[in-house]
Amino acid sequence: MIAALLGEMREQLNSAFGGTPSVGEGPAAAPPQGQGQLPRIVLGPGKLELPPPFGDSPPGQMRPREAADNFAVNTSSAAAVQGPYTLAQAPLEGTVSCRFNWNQAGDPLEGKKLRLYPRQNQQGDGFEINYATRQLRVFYAAALTGAPRLEVEYQYPAVFTLREFRQTAVLEAYAGTRTDAEKWAALAAAVLTTHTRTLLDEANSVAHRHSAGNYVSRSLYNAFHLLDGTPDRLSDSMFRYTFQFSVTGQVILERTFAESADVIRKIFSPGHKEDAGSINIEANLD
Repeated sequence: MIAALLGEMREQLNSAFGGTPSVGEGPAAAPPQGQGQLPRIVLGPGKLELPPPFGDSPPGQMRPREAADNFAVNTSSAAAVQGPYTLAQAPLEGTVSCRFNWNQAGDPLEGKKLRLYPRQNQQGDGFEINYATRQLRVFYAAALTGAPRLEVEYQYPAVFTLREFRQTAVLEAYAGTRTDAEKWAALAAAVLTTHTRTLLDEANSVAHRHSAGNYVSRSLYNAFHLLDGTPDRLSDSMFRYTFQFSVTGQVILERTFAESADVIRKIFSPGHKEDAGSINIEANLD
């Protein structure tokens, strides 16, 4: 569940230490062999816990889910701006909104946003979407400059289960002396705990997900903090200091739909005139 966060942690440690000691992916199959590989830090996943559910969404329910896709825009011509842009999920009709956002650092138009609206009768500026193919096209006659991104927000139907989780991240520091093992473990902990917010934001921004066909799992991270540490001696010339971090978050298990789904827009009670597509409900209350 915490692979994306561990990747950001290892990258942060490598950046902070400049490659010495090296930072590897755990859990370690075996301790490093020989003084030439010391000191070394290994960071990997530990025990995963799913506490009893309390107040989370009922499992196996179909509900609208929010999504946001982000696309680079080719501004060389109006035809290039048009796209198409293929959305990751099949959107519910009427839920799509999009805008240009100049959010690249150093862009002359940095900070500017431009909302786009659905086209009327295929005329004027705006966007059109083919719900069957999930392809969105943008029509904008004026020339665009800079490096805007196209941000598309929408809802899609999914059967999903949401669960809170808690998982341990295990950091092992190997060194030739007990003092060095403790030093590198403590310094690594200092790097991670002083970059907590940045690491969480970066891990969540990559939208950590696994997918196979219409089945998707996603992890979101809320917090992590240092739990405890354990020193031990592996041999006369190798020592290890282990720190454990507790990571909390949510895992979302979904079944999405390749085709678009319809939304019930009107419900007619008995006594109203029927029309095409209406649903008449007969109330039978005791």
